[in-house]
Amino acid sequence: QRWLKLVDSLKESDAIIVTTYLNHDKIKIGIIPKKSSDFEYSKDKNYKVLQLQNVKELNSSEHPIFYYLIPAQTTLSALKHRTNFIFSKYRGELLKLELQNLSPIATEIICTEWLRSKLAPTDYQIKFQLLKTGGNLPHIDIYGITESGHEVIAQVTTATNEKTILHKISRLKNVKADIKLIFCERKLPAINYPYDDVKIINLEKVFEDLLKNGYEKMLEKLIN
Repeated sequence: QRWLKLVDSLKESDAIIVTTYLNHDKIKIGIIPKKSSDFEYSKDKNYKVLQLQNVKELNSSEHPIFYYLIPAQTTLSALKHRTNFIFSKYRGELLKLELQNLSPIATEIICTEWLRSKLAPTDYQIKFQLLKTGGNLPHIDIYGITESGHEVIAQVTTATNEKTILHKISRLKNVKADIKLIFCERKLPAINYPYDDVKIINLEKVFEDLLKNGYEKMLEKLIN
């Protein structure tokens, strides 16, 4: 079905394709032009083929992020995350240092670094991290202990829908911790915000704090 969707999409537009190979360190990115048709594979007529054009090769060891972008154990899948990153690699361009160019995983990383730094409010600053960022605890992306011994938990979301954000906040309500935080892009109206024990931190502020205070190299690596 995914193959048929791809072939059908070519009626209207080009498709950019990212390919990885088992036990091979090369990643290929290429274009299948609009109006292309699939054809039988000469060595096995049970398979159909589409021809990539203008192919660019990358070394997977230098671009491990592709393994996070491409779903595991899937032969063919539409990529919906970090498409700007894929296009930049194909064109040989660098992305701007902007919040929207971070992946969800990278966004969690910058929030952790911010909490571990002097940029965060003193009461929130983590001295010890007790959970790998984005670990396996439900509803919690960051878990640590402050200098004063208080437990801090945080959820990081790139969602912009108010209902989705409020749902994520509500799930922190019953989690035991001294300090509960949610990092998000949207500022919620006070009238719609019933969870006073969960503090909201704006992702744009976190990004700008890091960018202006010696973390530019880290952000460059996470984005490009």
